[in-house]
Amino acid sequence: MSEDFPPASYRVGRSCGPTLRRLIGHRCPVGIRYASGLAAITLAAALAGIWPGMGQAAERAVGGLKPLRLASTGTAPNDRPTAADEDAPLRLVISRDDQRLDVYRGLTHISSSRISTGKAGHRTPLGIYSILEKRRYHRSNIYSAAPMPYMQRLTWSGIALHEGYVPNYPASHGCIRLPKAFARELFSLTKVGAEVIITGRSDGPMPISHPTLFQPWHPDMALGTHSTGLHEVGVHGIGLHDLDTVPSDIRDNRVIASADGMSGVADTASDAQSGLRGGIHAPAIKPDPASVALADLEYTVDRIEAYKRRSTAPLRILVTQRTGRQRMMDIQRLLARLGHDPGPIDGYLGSLTGRAIQGFQRERDLAPTGMVTDDLVAALYAAAGIEEPSGHLYVRQKRKDIFDAPVTLVDADLPLGTHVFSVRSVDEGTGKARWTVLNVGDGSPTASARAALDRVKIPAYARRRIAELLMPGSSVIISDAGRGRETMRGTDFIVQP
Repeated sequence: MSEDFPPASYRVGRSCGPTLRRLIGHRCPVGIRYASGLAAITLAAALAGIWPGMGQAAERAVGGLKPLRLASTGTAPNDRPTAADEDAPLRLVISRDDQRLDVYRGLTHISSSRISTGKAGHRTPLGIYSILEKRRYHRSNIYSAAPMPYMQRLTWSGIALHEGYVPNYPASHGCIRLPKAFARELFSLTKVGAEVIITGRSDGPMPISHPTLFQPWHPDMALGTHSTGLHEVGVHGIGLHDLDTVPSDIRDNRVIASADGMSGVADTASDAQSGLRGGIHAPAIKPDPASVALADLEYTVDRIEAYKRRSTAPLRILVTQRTGRQRMMDIQRLLARLGHDPGPIDGYLGSLTGRAIQGFQRERDLAPTGMVTDDLVAALYAAAGIEEPSGHLYVRQKRKDIFDAPVTLVDADLPLGTHVFSVRSVDEGTGKARWTVLNVGDGSPTASARAALDRVKIPAYARRRIAELLMPGSSVIISDAGRGRETMRGTDFIVQP
């Protein structure tokens, strides 16, 4: 952009007036003011008079906005969680080696019980699950209609928590048997969607902080400009995959700000890509200051409205190695970008994709086999001038896929382990999320979880989108295991290392 955009008279202040605070219903450490160059236009003045009816509409849009608060999942009788854990979601941690189930709220240990799970030939699989269904009275669909009172289902293939005979040794076909009194108490505490982690041996969740872990979007961040919005999503770094996953307010308008101070509008995805990489060479136009003020006003109101509409359901995020289908979709995108029509971007090697591969191979004086090989993939990425991603990030909310994005895994050939990071709570003073970590397996130390976080590099636009949706109770799984075969429509991510 030219250095006159935004105009010099536009400034970001450190506080805002009582009118704006009243409108957004929240503390306001960041405010907007317009100096003499814009005739002292303030956001409140713009709301009231510049657009007919805009003041009332904007007040309706932002009225009733409240600070981010946590949704309680219920409290066990006589438990005394710490202040930071009062509203944390309930989590069940099952130690298969110790034949024990522990209930946590955040870092607070609520209760514990001996259990009986698995036996020779029917070991209960380690992994990360959630409660899919609850039935007070249930009979087995597999084992002769055996009674399973207080059943809480973890998979649709037959693993569940339920009341049953609990000797001092593993004696089940894979389910987690609970003593009668504890099964009844636990049934009254949990909700569908509660996380259940089955590990080898565990000392419970531990606190952790790390720059890779996400922080929630805050209402104060609604105050800004289209220009800052572009920079917040990292538009200068958009690459091959980003046109599919970059936030729609940037992608759909196709307004591109290039790094060389020029600005313009891209007419096609390929134009957008070339504009992002090299700049669109259109003459710089000095914008009208009043138009800038109104555009920024609209941007602010839209973001506050989006904040009000956000779901309070927690996110489930999985970071893992890429699958063969994702790699195939990348090949199709690259072929399309390089001028060879692969047909639908569906991740399957059909006849159209095969012919597109042959066309690329002929163009590069390669044998036109139409086959996918490591050499072909390397040649495609080299021709496109970008690096092949090594990992992938998936996001679900309310048991539905929200979006996914490629990520970089440093030293991708080395194992990551399996780690679960969860938002214990959000500090209302700082707006920062408090995270915990639990390792699945044999109780590997927190240091290994930090090492895994060090190796994950997530694009700025994906971080921004997650930040806008992040709620207490959200979790991030980093695992070599990927999406388990039990992960399907109507489940959270089920990961079985």
